[in-house]
Amino acid sequence: MNPILIIVLVISLGLLLVPTLWIVIIKFLKVLSRKLKPSIFVATGHLVGRKKRGFVSIIGLVSIYAISASSCHVITVLSVMGGFGDDLKQKILGMKAHIIIDSKEGLLNDENRILKIVESIPEVEGAYPYIEEELMVRSSLNISGGVLRGIDTTRASKVMKLGETIIEGKLEYLDHPEKIIKEVFKHSANFLSPIGAIGEVEGEKTKNAKTKTSKESEKSFEKKEIVINRKNTSVQEESKGENSGINDRQSGEELLPAVVIGREMSKNLGAFVGDEIKLISPLGDMGPMGPIPKIRMFRLGAIFFSGMFEYDAKNIYTTLESARSFLGIPEGVTGIEIRIKKPNDAEKISRIIKKRLSSLPASTNLRVRHWKELNRSLFSALLLEKIGMFLMLSLTILIASFSIISTLVMLVTEKTQEISVLKTLGAHNGMIMRIFQFQGFLLGFVGTLVGTGLGILLCWLIKHFGVPINPEVHYIDKLPVKMEPVEITLVAISSLVMCTLITLYPAKIAGKQQIIEGLKKR
Repeated sequence: MNPILIIVLVISLGLLLVPTLWIVIIKFLKVLSRKLKPSIFVATGHLVGRKKRGFVSIIGLVSIYAISASSCHVITVLSVMGGFGDDLKQKILGMKAHIIIDSKEGLLNDENRILKIVESIPEVEGAYPYIEEELMVRSSLNISGGVLRGIDTTRASKVMKLGETIIEGKLEYLDHPEKIIKEVFKHSANFLSPIGAIGEVEGEKTKNAKTKTSKESEKSFEKKEIVINRKNTSVQEESKGENSGINDRQSGEELLPAVVIGREMSKNLGAFVGDEIKLISPLGDMGPMGPIPKIRMFRLGAIFFSGMFEYDAKNIYTTLESARSFLGIPEGVTGIEIRIKKPNDAEKISRIIKKRLSSLPASTNLRVRHWKELNRSLFSALLLEKIGMFLMLSLTILIASFSIISTLVMLVTEKTQEISVLKTLGAHNGMIMRIFQFQGFLLGFVGTLVGTGLGILLCWLIKHFGVPINPEVHYIDKLPVKMEPVEITLVAISSLVMCTLITLYPAKIAGKQQIIEGLKKR
């Protein structure tokens, strides 16, 4: 069943129960108010719909619906925004380290000693050195800009979740580029198989297509020559077992270092696993005509999808040794990335690291930064956007609360005689004001209670059933939701405060009512 339809049905059922809830609360308060102040007893009696007062009670229900809808709206929007923010945070922490140590100027030369100090801290899960350089990437079809990151794959697996984001190829190809040719063979074999043999493709041309078994496809494929990376490579039958297929490098295939790129860069370059791509670094040797860029061929070993466009479009990963060889950096690293057990303690752990590194000779040139500091502008913008959205949506609660004024003004007009009688019996202006203030507060309270409950229910339904969205646009397949108790409480309190303050005007009118005006109508 469609999750959106389920959500609509549940919320509609909840709204239909509002009148019943309203009557139950009024009846309960009317019984309870006999033991409390007279003003509460009178206030609850006015809100029960009877004959002539039926229209006023309907207006009261409309006020409750308006306040509940606006409160539910604010809670849902803030929770969805919180979900997007939390999803972004998890993606950043998955692809980037919690703490980074780098040098203010130049490279970090004492990385082994720094790693030893950092890994001795109990809160640290792992750390790895890296080399980073901006460069150009070129394929046979297109060219793009990127950031090359040379990583220690053994250490990096404890810090970043790159292996979990691989969607094509394997991360191990960075250390074993000779295995990529086997992947290219499989990819080419599947590519050359008849369309009808690949899955169940719907369409007029494929419905009646004759499918082949995998063995038949392999036999027909082994008789042909395939082209790997635009180089003719004859594929011969191998003996069955571990060495069947293409084993190591084929004749004419150069063993190139492997790289891993993001899905967006792969689309832009038109490159697949096994393709050769050219990395061009502008920081090359000096020639007679000026700087000569460094150019080297690499083989694409894997493609990752992090869920963040910026990372998928720019980041290029290779081994630390390959980056050193290509960039001409025999010693030193750009920095060290660290992962800790509790990301929210990054600020405290970074201070501990700074203190322990202060004993090093080059400590004055070291810079220790945590993920909150590195992404301060991004998360500050998200927080500012959330605050702005809360203030703007709170206006809907304020506008909805104006319906309470209409209800109370109509009650004041209708109850002119009762007000005069109460004043004749000794009720003072303050008591009259409290009667109508309590009525307004009660309308706001029930509306806020219903709205908060529906908001929490709606967020739970969205999180449980999932509302599908276009992953190509939003980089996520379902609408994320994260409910914050502080935000929900703030919305509820704001709604109650606005509904209470809005009752002052009609209550003041009722308090100033003259006795003679009501008695004239009797």
